[in-house]
Amino acid sequence: MNIKQVIQLIIFNCLSAILSAQPNTNVTDIKAAIDTKRTEDLLNIEAKAINNDDIIYDLNYLLIAIKQSKTGNLSNNKQEGKFVIQPNQEKLLSGISLNITQEDQLKIYLFIRNEKENILISKDSVFINIEPNTQTQNLIQTTNMANLKRAAKEDYTIKGIMVDNTKSKIGKEFFDMLFNQYSQLSEKYTFTITLRELPSFSNNGIISIEVEDLTIFTLRAIPNEEYLNLQLQLCLQQISNYNKNRNLINKGI
Repeated sequence: MNIKQVIQLIIFNCLSAILSAQPNTNVTDIKAAIDTKRTEDLLNIEAKAINNDDIIYDLNYLLIAIKQSKTGNLSNNKQEGKFVIQPNQEKLLSGISLNITQEDQLKIYLFIRNEKENILISKDSVFINIEPNTQTQNLIQTTNMANLKRAAKEDYTIKGIMVDNTKSKIGKEFFDMLFNQYSQLSEKYTFTITLRELPSFSNNGIISIEVEDLTIFTLRAIPNEEYLNLQLQLCLQQISNYNKNRNLINKGI
């Protein structure tokens, strides 16, 4: 196993952590639910919200599926959005289809939040092919393909997620560089960092780094190691600055 795979393995095992706040007990009639159905090597995942209350709710959801292969390669899929749920309604929020083998490990999380009040309403999670010794002390429930067990009572937050939507060889290389550097930072951010690559009139595309629907950094996909290393340091600094400003805003400073 090389250094990159070791780093990915550490991050995969550290993605689950206890939330600092418990779900809001004042809204106990909204339930998050993850349903899974497997057909051979294809796993269909459905995220649902169940409203057992007599009130209409306007909420947000976040569905994340994190898969690790036998070789240690890490991939993730994220779906998020807003929704309105009627009284006594069961609502399908989103769906993900993944190819998965018996050797792949998968962690699925669904969070339902009230973004206006910054309150976690409900959550659910499913773990597939996770061995007990790969889980943290607070993560004691395990699952496999034949027997999926719920972990809806556990508290989780997801940190350090980075999504690769680049297309070129240079784009993939820059993602790997950024991922490796970010993985070694002592602080992992709760927001997802997404890399996208847009076509350009020239031979070199444009790579954009996006956080929470905002583009915070861009660079050209130029095959030059010195240039990419410089852009890497500038990008990391911009991500750090964004996090600092975000924390100040959240604190009302």
